[in-house]
Amino acid sequence: MWGEYCELLDKFPAEKRHQRIHAGHSCWVLPEEEKFLTEPVLKASSMIGTRDQLIERLSDLKAAGLEKGSGTPQSVKAGSISKSQVSMY
Repeated sequence: MWGEYCELLDKFPAEKRHQRIHAGHSCWVLPEEEKFLTEPVLKASSMIGTRDQLIERLSDLKAAGLEKGSGTPQSVKAGSISKSQVSMY
């Protein structure tokens, strides 16, 4: 899969490739990249799920030694999550 993704990027000029890599970054997925977003890739690189699923995942990460993290909620109205709801401690 990685090789196929690199081939896709190689179609763009090297001096503008960084712009192509970040097209839609944190906002949308480009149609030609959807096939690369497999379940294992998403689970390894994202925090996606219900509130309870995310709390469980964060608890597991904390138990494994994670002390700090950061993120950007994508589908939440501004101000609808309090700091205490997203705090690990």
